[in-house]
Amino acid sequence: MSRVVMAGALVNPLAHAVMQCLAVAEALGGAPPWPVAIEVERYRVPPIEVEDTAVLRVRFRAGPQVLAAVTLASAEFVAGEVVVTGTSGQASLEYPTDRLRLPGDAVTRRVPGRRGLLENLLAHRIDPAGVPLIAPLARTAPFTALLDALRAAPEPRLLDGDLVTVVGAGGDRVRHLRGVADVLRAAAERGALPSELGVPWAAAAYRAELAG
Repeated sequence: MSRVVMAGALVNPLAHAVMQCLAVAEALGGAPPWPVAIEVERYRVPPIEVEDTAVLRVRFRAGPQVLAAVTLASAEFVAGEVVVTGTSGQASLEYPTDRLRLPGDAVTRRVPGRRGLLENLLAHRIDPAGVPLIAPLARTAPFTALLDALRAAPEPRLLDGDLVTVVGAGGDRVRHLRGVADVLRAAAERGALPSELGVPWAAAAYRAELAG
């Protein structure tokens, strides 16, 4: 019996990055960002069943298009960023640190007012009427729709050989995809998939229309 494995970078370890993109799309579009089409490229460096690197582009019923570029295979640590491109340029929010750069800014500025989801949940339990949930179950419906659409995607492409740097041995062995941070930066800034950027190891994207 075969089973679909849904524990890749997009839907498990870096699912919060996808949710951040959906939250920004909701704020800019003024409505829940219901997905109607996806394009995705999925890659793996170790021989696992799911992706550790992926680029997902989503078109919604209303609001801006979103592209999420994530990896667990970079030798370089990059704090998660949400980049918004508009007529005045690009704004970026380093969401783990609440640091914002607007078009024309030379440096980032810290944005106050962060509220923790656990803190919010506990306050809501005490006062359901007075403290609404930041992320109620209904707000996760677009993410669930994306997850369901990804179930039909083919297995991620295995990248090996000269593309990969191996560090350590035994249980400490780690495999890094060379240059992946630069590829994902370019993808996020240009709203493009790796295959559209001419990346040599990129594969053709999986595309799907979503019902509803």
